[in-house]
Amino acid sequence: MAGVSVSTVSRVLNSPASVSERRRAAVLQAVDQLAFRPSLAARTLATGRSRTLALVVSDTAKYGYTTAIQGVEEAARHHGFATIITVVDSDDLDHTGAALDVILGQSVAGVVGLEFDTTVARTLRHIPSHIPVAVASVSGADPSSRPSLHLDDALGTLRATNHLLRLGHSTVHYFVVENAHFAETGRISGWRNGLRAAEVDVPAPILTGWTPEEAYQVAREQYRPEMTAILCHNDEIAMAVMSALADLGLRVPEDVSVIGVDDHPIGRIWRPQLTTVQIDFFGLGARVLALLEAVLGGEDVPASVRVEPRFVVRGSTAAPAAR
Repeated sequence: MAGVSVSTVSRVLNSPASVSERRRAAVLQAVDQLAFRPSLAARTLATGRSRTLALVVSDTAKYGYTTAIQGVEEAARHHGFATIITVVDSDDLDHTGAALDVILGQSVAGVVGLEFDTTVARTLRHIPSHIPVAVASVSGADPSSRPSLHLDDALGTLRATNHLLRLGHSTVHYFVVENAHFAETGRISGWRNGLRAAEVDVPAPILTGWTPEEAYQVAREQYRPEMTAILCHNDEIAMAVMSALADLGLRVPEDVSVIGVDDHPIGRIWRPQLTTVQIDFFGLGARVLALLEAVLGGEDVPASVRVEPRFVVRGSTAAPAAR
């Protein structure tokens, strides 16, 4: 249709600057009219290089996971890679083995792992060493032998705790997800370290489930008058706690200050707006994809790059009211 050779079409699709503007326009017009899409499988056969990446995660529903996945996938697509998502939500060996079969059966160019929990970290240990891997990990994860971005979310909860103590609260209570991986060494450690450094009472963590409904019920049942400052494992739990406090006749922040983690978009329009530890999950996903591309390109990359969260003060925190 374009009236040119197959090699000219190939050059237009792969290195367009090497083709004259007239021929390039003719080929692109034919591509548009034919709705032509290059075949990744054919490219792999022709070049011996796969354009498929595997993304290993343990969850695809929670805010941090979904946003990081989006960051990886969009960045991969921009650079011409297809992405297969493999969910490993169990430490069961059969489940892990099945996930590895999917990954290794696709002849992938490389693997991205969101090491937000132990299941992904354990799965990645079984990826053969000749397959490039890059990971995004969080505080408390086992140090990876693969190039990684390390999200220091313990620093985020430390800053949140210090903010509440500086406002004058005598201590900070913590709503922790009951089955949160790394709960004892990740976000919760930043909270504990802040309280211990200030030499104030360290109350027992208040356990809740992942869902806002569970957090709401726990807050209704566990609230005590001495709780003037509450730090939550994530923003969804924080907003559920705020709703429970309102139903108990309490005001945020006049009676109780509340802080979350993640910077969920709803927290920015919640009333009052939620003070939070802001984590750029989308940017984290895009950056770990860039790290994998550097590995694929044979570049020298650092073993670990530390990523700091940002603490954002909004309307849900204030000095404690006189009691």
